[in-house]
Formats: sequence, structure tokens, C-alpha cells
Amino acid sequence: RAPAPPRRRGADVQLVVDWKMGTWSDDRRVWTQQGPQHLNMWAFTQAGLIDCIHPRTRPASAISHNKFLILVAPTGEPSAVWTGSTNLTSGAIFGHSNVGHVVRDPGICRQYLAYWGRLREDPQKQALALANEEETPLPMSTTDGGPGGLDDHDARVLFSPRLRWAAVLDFFAQLVLGARQCVAFTAAFGIGKELAPALLGNGAVPMYLLLESEGNWASSREAVRQLRRRPNVRVAFGTHVEPESGPREGSTAAGGWLQETLTGLNQHVKYVHTKFLLVDPFSESPIVVSGSANFSRASMESNDENVLVVRGDKSLADAYAAEFFRIFEHMRFRNELDANQAKRGGSAEGLFCFCGDVAPPRICNKEGPNKGRRYRACAKPWAKKCGFFQWLDDEGQGP
Repeated sequence: RAPAPPRRRGADVQLVVDWKMGTWSDDRRVWTQQGPQHLNMWAFTQAGLIDCIHPRTRPASAISHNKFLILVAPTGEPSAVWTGSTNLTSGAIFGHSNVGHVVRDPGICRQYLAYWGRLREDPQKQALALANEEETPLPMSTTDGGPGGLDDHDARVLFSPRLRWAAVLDFFAQLVLGARQCVAFTAAFGIGKELAPALLGNGAVPMYLLLESEGNWASSREAVRQLRRRPNVRVAFGTHVEPESGPREGSTAAGGWLQETLTGLNQHVKYVHTKFLLVDPFSESPIVVSGSANFSRASMESNDENVLVVRGDKSLADAYAAEFFRIFEHMRFRNELDANQAKRGGSAEGLFCFCGDVAPPRICNKEGPNKGRRYRACAKPWAKKCGFFQWLDDEGQGP
């Protein structure tokens, strides 16, 4: 409903909206998120904005993943862009972590407006990718001072999809390998195999990873486990305080910590939804990479995405670093509570299930020889469980 009041004041509101068809899942009793046309149609009809819509339907296999707004003056000149990782949903604001980034650079604002114009025409992937490559070329170098490089006090925007998607991911990897002070990185779905070697390859600087989980695929889980063994790496996973016996209103976890509960607004990502990379954020030449893209192949090759790369803006880097470490320490403390609970249960193994999520300790309440015993298991609903199960004592009669 947010665009409705400006429209009533006479503003021209136009929206490019994901309009791919959804399918109904009988098993899950929900519409798939691959095609949110029905949800968007209902929302914009209710808000009286259905006639403002420019449907984005192609390609059907990709995700319209952008989240940006452009403020355009009556003259047609854009004056500001709001972008970042924040979807226009209740869950994005009140559920998981996100970032909103305001851009006022005239040149970048004009690039966003031109990109929006291309999306409005609902082009096929090949034509859009070619235009994105031409309009937002990749810097030729990650170093300051080189020809075509990412200079100090420089800001670039990169739009997806792109033809040379691997070159963009390699550019991000080179930024990580070139770090001289520290690296801070967030990921909602794990670490892509294109970026993992760079994170593993720079052992000379402190590295901080804020992750929703170990990841949705085997290569990400293996990379995270290798990184956690490195002395220069610190990892924090999204979690919250639960009592050892499972969620129960008013109960406390071991150590007397008050139980925390989630909003219930988010299904796929409950904690960490930000997508940004900080390279040497406390130096004289910090680098901030932020936007809608998940640093994955799909985000560069197929999806509609936007990424900002800013070098030398110390105030911006300070703001991002403060937010990163605020959430990092918040989650890291809770990870330590989970680890301590596991140790008290007789084992520090099995803190995470095969999904890469924290497997919280529970107490078996089923009648039989195991009643009262403590165990860890995948916390997802039965239909989605990965099969992980572990008793927290030495003897047992089986699960």
C-alpha cells in the first residue's frame, strides 16, 4: 500500500513486478514462490495500484530478484535510488536482517532508471544481458590507480543478468584475495563455489562470516566446515535462544537465558537475508559490495539483480561494519550457548544438522525406554527433515 498515498497526491507511480505464474503444491498446501503472480495481483488490486503494473514474466526459469525504488523529478531526471536486500514485505522489515541503501549519485541514478526502463519492456534474457554488459561494464581491475580499475572514491553498479557472469564472481573473489586488513561477508543461502576458493585462499587477514546456515548444497557445507577450522576465520550462524527441552512459552534455556521466539513471518530465510561483502572496512580505502544478489552463479547469469560496488567511502563502510558486527556478535553469542548446551549433554558434535542449521537439543517425551533422554535432531517440519538425529548421552535403545 505504500505507493498509494504518493499516487493520490499526484505522483506518477509505475512498478515492474514479478508476474510469473505460480503452481499449487498439494503436499505443502501453498503456492510456489517461483511464480508469485497471484499474490502480487491480489496485493496491488487491494491497494488500487493494479493499473500501475508492468508485468515481468521472462524468462520463466529465473527470479525477478531486484528490490529498488527510484525517485524521479517532474523533469524526468532521477534524484535518488533506494536499493539493497530488503523485499517489500512484512518479513523483510520485521523478520530477518536486511539493508536499505540510498544512492544520490546522479550518474548511478540514471543507470538505474535506464535499467528499470529495460525491465519494463519484459525482455528476453539474452537481450537484457547484452544491454547490462554494455551499460554497466565490469571494472577492469580491483586495484586503485590502474586503467579501468576500481579507483578510490569510486562507485559502480552492476546489473544482472549478464553474459560474462563468471567474470563478475571472479572480480568479487579478487577483492577478497586482495584484502589487507579484514573481510566481512554475509550470505543467506551458503557460499557459492566460485567465491569459496578466495575465502579459503586468503589466510593472512581476519575473516568474519555471517551466515543463515552452512548452505543448501554440499559444496557450500564443505567450504564452511573448512573455513571454521581456519585460525583466522570466525563464523556466526543465524539462531535464537531456545530452552533445552524445546520451545515453551515462559521457559528458559540452560544458564537462565530467557527464551526467544521468531516472528513467523519468514519461511525460507529466518535470520540473515543481507547480501554484502566488506573488504578492509576500517582502512583508508574500504570497499563495500551490496545489493540484491547472493554472490551466486544464478544471481549473475539468470536473475534480475543489482549490485553496488563502492570504494573509499569511509562513512558508508563504517555504517555497514557497525551493522555487520552488531548482528555477528548477536548470533555468535547464541552459537556459543548452543555449543555449551551440547557439551553439557556429553558431546560437542552434532551441533548442526545436515541442512547446516542448528540442531537444538530436545528431550524425548515418547513413552518407552528412551523417555527423558536428551537428543538433537533436524528442527525442520517432518516433510523437510534431513534425517539428522543424535542422542546426547552414551547409551541408548535407538531413536
